[in-house]
Amino acid sequence: LMVTDGLFRSCSLAVRRKYVEIVEGVRDAGAKVLVFSEQHVSGEQLKQLSGIAALLRFPCGEIDDIDSDAEIDFDGVEAAADVDAFSEEDDEDL
Repeated sequence: LMVTDGLFRSCSLAVRRKYVEIVEGVRDAGAKVLVFSEQHVSGEQLKQLSGIAALLRFPCGEIDDIDSDAEIDFDGVEAAADVDAFSEEDDEDL
């Protein structure tokens, strides 16, 4: 489990308590907990991802059961492909 130190300094006691319980539960389960400083680049990046993340070493059955094609919006795919076609000549027009 990776968490930022800012989660433990929240103004809300309930939020701090929630993350302390999560960390204690993970440690009790025998997993490793890493606390990253929000003052460091790695902590800043983790904070942008909600401040908490985990590396799972087992398959998540619920995720595998989801029909991934059913919820994907393919309308934006062409726009993303057009970005690659952007040339330096187009850049001069900006």
